Amino acid sequence: MSEDRLWEEPAQVKFRPSYSTTTLFCPGSLLPSLATPDSSGWAAAEGTLFHRVIAEWQLSGERPVWLAGQPFVIDGHAVAVDEEMFVHAEACLERYADIPGQPQIEVRVDISSLTPIPGQSGTADRVHVYPGTVEIIDWKYGKGVQVFANWNTQLLCYAMGVVDKFGDEYAIERIRIHIAQPRLGHFDVWEISRDELELWAFWARAQGLHDIDAASGARWAEGVAREPNSPDFSFSVGGAAYFVVGLHPGASRAARRFCRPALIFNPHEQFERLRADGRYHTMQSIIREREIATRAEDDLRAQLRRAAMRQHHG
Repeated sequence: MSEDRLWEEPAQVKFRPSYSTTTLFCPGSLLPSLATPDSSGWAAAEGTLFHRVIAEWQLSGERPVWLAGQPFVIDGHAVAVDEEMFVHAEACLERYADIPGQPQIEVRVDISSLTPIPGQSGTADRVHVYPGTVEIIDWKYGKGVQVFANWNTQLLCYAMGVVDKFGDEYAIERIRIHIAQPRLGHFDVWEISRDELELWAFWARAQGLHDIDAASGARWAEGVAREPNSPDFSFSVGGAAYFVVGLHPGASRAARRFCRPALIFNPHEQFERLRADGRYHTMQSIIREREIATRAEDDLRAQLRRAAMRQHHG
C-alpha cells in the first residue's frame, strides 16, 4: 500500500457523506462549505490513522506492526500508531469475521443520485455483499459522541451507492448497517429494506427542494395538501403542484429505472384534466397492469439469480 491514504477522495468530490445530514437537508450550506478550507482536529487525524491500520490489517491478512513507531502527520497533526489501536482493530475484525460474503475493503461508491453535483463518491470502510443482502460496516474510532446506525445519513448514502453498484447482480432486498465504535464498546446494527432506502433517498432530495422554497418565501401550492399521508397531497415547488417520481439505475421497480438519477415532475393540473376528461382511471389501469407484468418478470429473474448464486456459493 502506498503512503497515500486509501480513503482520500478525488479532488472533484465536494459532497462528503460524513457531512450529509447538513447538505441533504440544508442545500444552501453546500456553497459556503465549498468555499471553506477543510480543517479537522487531532482526534479526527487519530481516527484517520486508525482507518489506515485496520485497512492494512484486512488487506495484508496480518497485524500491520510495520506501522508502529512511524511518524504520521495528518492534516497538520502529528499522530502515531499505538498498542491501543491494534487492540481495537483486532476486536473489530473478530466481531465481524462471520458475516457471509467476501469482505470488500475501502469500497468507492458513486453517490451522485443524492447530490446536486455529478461525479460525487464516498468510501465505505467495509462491505459484504451476498445473495439478497448487503452489509456495510463503518469504523468510528472517536470516544466522544456515541454514533448510531438507524437513519444514519452517511451510511445511507453509502448504501445507495452500493445498491446502485451491486443491486441487480446480487438481487439485493435487505441492507444491514453497522457502526463499530470500539473505544466506547459500542457496536450498533440496523436493517432497512431496499424499498425503504429508495424512499428515504427520494424524500431527502424532496426535502432539499422544499428547503430552498422555504428560504425564498414561496408558498405551498394552492388546492393540494402538504401532508404526505393525505390523499390530496402533491409536492409543491415554486408555488406549483407536482406528482414527483424518482428514478435511478438501481431502482427495485423496473418502471423507476433510468440511466442517471433523476426526479420527474408531472404537473398536478395534468392529472386533474385527465380526471375531468374521464381518462385518468383507464390510463392508471394500463400503467398498473404493465408494471405488474414487468415486476413478475423481474421477480422471476431475481429468483433464478439467487438460486444460481446459492449453487455457486455452495
